[in-house]
Amino acid sequence: MMQNKRMANIQDNESVPFDSRCKPDTSANANKIWLATFIFVGTLIAFSNLATILTFIINRRLRRRSVYCLINLAVADMLYGGSLAAFFTYEIYRSELTDFASEVRLELVGARMFILITPGLCLVLVALERLYVTFCPIRHLSTKKSTYVTFCLAMWILSAIFALALHLTPDPFYSYLTGFCLFIALLLLLVIISSYSAIFVKVKLQRKRIQRLQQRKVIQGTQKRERHLAMTMFLVTILTLITWLPYLVIQVYSYVSLSCISFHIFLLTILVQFSNSIINPIVYVLRMHDFRRGLIALVFRCSRYQPLNVVYPLVQAGHRRMELNLC
Repeated sequence: MMQNKRMANIQDNESVPFDSRCKPDTSANANKIWLATFIFVGTLIAFSNLATILTFIINRRLRRRSVYCLINLAVADMLYGGSLAAFFTYEIYRSELTDFASEVRLELVGARMFILITPGLCLVLVALERLYVTFCPIRHLSTKKSTYVTFCLAMWILSAIFALALHLTPDPFYSYLTGFCLFIALLLLLVIISSYSAIFVKVKLQRKRIQRLQQRKVIQGTQKRERHLAMTMFLVTILTLITWLPYLVIQVYSYVSLSCISFHIFLLTILVQFSNSIINPIVYVLRMHDFRRGLIALVFRCSRYQPLNVVYPLVQAGHRRMELNLC
């Protein structure tokens, strides 16, 4: 009974979390353009994040504790982009739904909630990990890798539980899901801002103390690298929040005013929101020298860290051996 009511709500485009309140445009040309755009962006997101994961895993110089959370975020973004094409292939053409299609779309809402929540929680984990490294650098060095893996898995389990709870919410409370989800998003945003603000203050205080003690050379290694990584992830987070801002504004406006939103505007905000998953690899390439070298080596199937030394001895006596480093 409750499921039938929800399917009726979906067909009438009522309060579905993270969705437009208006019926899709039935223009065939517009649908084809949007469909091609989402398929292209989704494929680009999936392959760019797959390259990011392989780059971090294959290269030993990048295989540090600090990048475990980045790999976890890349996996979430890859899933995010990989599901984009399939979901919006269905979403754009939902104007001619059958009862079976409505039931399928009801299931897709729950799956989409999981896909939306996971990258956000992964960003929170990255911010908290950077906070931990900044305030407890010695303890960070002794932290086991299994601890990082456990926290990464916990984020996925928490996302699944949260999405399942939203999916199974009783029908009388279903209309409040959008407000609750926005509250959770603002809470996660507060955690991220607080974490990076504390990191910024801590780094400033460290610089003043280092200048007093004149110990620049001692800390130029690990702490300098961790500060650079913290700044990189702060930049990633800021750009992600910027891409999410139009989508959140549209959702708040729709939830408060109960007014109709243009389907094209809705899809445009979704497209901007999804573009945040492409930002991370771009920032890594621009900010992380080792990652840039590793990615180039991966693309050309040539590792610069472990060159293959092929020795060609010369026939003439008295000549030294010629050693060629091949990728």
